[in-house]
Amino acid sequence: MKHSKLIPLFKSGNKNDINNYRPISILPALSKVFEKIILNQLLNHFNVNNLLHPEQYGFTKGRSTTDAGAKLLKHVYDAWERSQNAIGVFCDLSKAFDCVDHKTLLL
Repeated sequence: MKHSKLIPLFKSGNKNDINNYRPISILPALSKVFEKIILNQLLNHFNVNNLLHPEQYGFTKGRSTTDAGAKLLKHVYDAWERSQNAIGVFCDLSKAFDCVDHKTLLL
């Protein structure tokens, strides 16, 4: 069983409004080390068995959102060079953590 210390972190707005805070968990150092070891083993398994989609950029070693942005710009530029249209759909959820069904996520 894992124990953590929860600390409310203020985001912005009215400091008296509880909705303007997000919970931060402070975990013991040993727990972090153990989880990092497991994470590395899982990521290695995913990479060796090609279980990650080639377009996966987030939380992937050696890739970043900058890489994803560069690839997007290349697609747009290539379409422009061929006189084709390029369409992008972007979604930004306000308070995204609150939008997740945590019971489903933990299954």
